[in-house]
Amino acid sequence: MVARYIVRRAPLASGGSLCRIGFFLLEIVAVITVAAMVQTAVGFGFGLVSVPLLLWIGLPLPLAIALVIAAGCLQSAYGMWVVRDALDMREGLRLAGFQLVGMPLGILALRTFVDRGPDFAKQGVGVALLVLLTARLVFRPTPRDHVAGIWGALASSSSGFLSAALGIGGPPLVLFALAHRWDVARTRGFLWTQFVLGTPPLVIILAYRFGIDSLVAFAGGIALTPCIVLGAKLGFVLTRRWREATLSRAATGMLYAVAIASIAGPWISR
Repeated sequence: MVARYIVRRAPLASGGSLCRIGFFLLEIVAVITVAAMVQTAVGFGFGLVSVPLLLWIGLPLPLAIALVIAAGCLQSAYGMWVVRDALDMREGLRLAGFQLVGMPLGILALRTFVDRGPDFAKQGVGVALLVLLTARLVFRPTPRDHVAGIWGALASSSSGFLSAALGIGGPPLVLFALAHRWDVARTRGFLWTQFVLGTPPLVIILAYRFGIDSLVAFAGGIALTPCIVLGAKLGFVLTRRWREATLSRAATGMLYAVAIASIAGPWISR
């Protein structure tokens, strides 16, 4: 039922043959699996990979965001359980509250993307992807024991804005985490905690603004749990065969290609 509902909301698949509809659903499965693989292998990239690719195959931006945050939340919740001894829930709750500051502005930006049409949404996601990737490469904060609270508030509110507007709210939090002298478990635990805590309010806001469509897409993301598991296993296979630095460079190069194609694609197809 969830699959049929999502197909009806996707212009490129609705009204098509059974073969086209089946292929469309397989494309969604493939995108989420690849995104989970990248996330597991290099520690970032779930939303950065999945959102632009879901737009490419014809899923409207609000549905893509709802589907991605559901699937990403499940993966993050499992990650939290794995590193539960390294979690600082008090800090996590404090910073997660700042995400609520940015979410309403993000929803306004999302409404603009929707009103301007799918091509504008693809290009907006592409530009944001370019900026976020470049920021991650250029800004390499020196790890320290303590970071001023204003930076945490700025990172969390920026994450809330980007999550609501584009479904890619991870990069500001990654930069904030890298500014600390934390081990890998605490860094990943912090990021996963922020993603999980930020999901419920974002789902409520999306449902209020875009109706039942967002809730059905969120359910679709939960239904893709087997894809998350498969992608995670493939990611672990990659980490055993190649160094993390090599995988990170490959993932970054792929994301730059996706960003450029997202920006240029609508112009080329005219």
